[in-house]
Amino acid sequence: MNVRSLVSTLVVFALLSSALIVAQEREQDESAPSLRSLQIDDTFKIKSVRSPSLSPDGILLTYTVTTRNYEENTSKTRIWMMATKDGDPVPMTAEAVSSRAPTFSRDGKKALFCLGAQRG
Repeated sequence: MNVRSLVSTLVVFALLSSALIVAQEREQDESAPSLRSLQIDDTFKIKSVRSPSLSPDGILLTYTVTTRNYEENTSKTRIWMMATKDGDPVPMTAEAVSSRAPTFSRDGKKALFCLGAQRG
């Protein structure tokens, strides 16, 4: 699997995940209207998947997932890792601190990233 198709797969996965979350919320709340226009609050429910990085051997993939909090006007970015064949996503960083720019060492034995400062 080349990098482009892997990135495309990740984007499709993120979009489908967002659609499933909205569909599940709608099923749980029978009073929800069938159709409505997109509201600003809705954009905070959409997770942003970015920064894919493939290990040199092509076995592992790291990427970032950003979530936003409307009430606190904040966002947090976590690094996730998964095997490219039949892998389940695993969080590599904590929720409390944002991380960014995942990459692999040249030999592929280490995943590297930048860790943000914790506030509060």
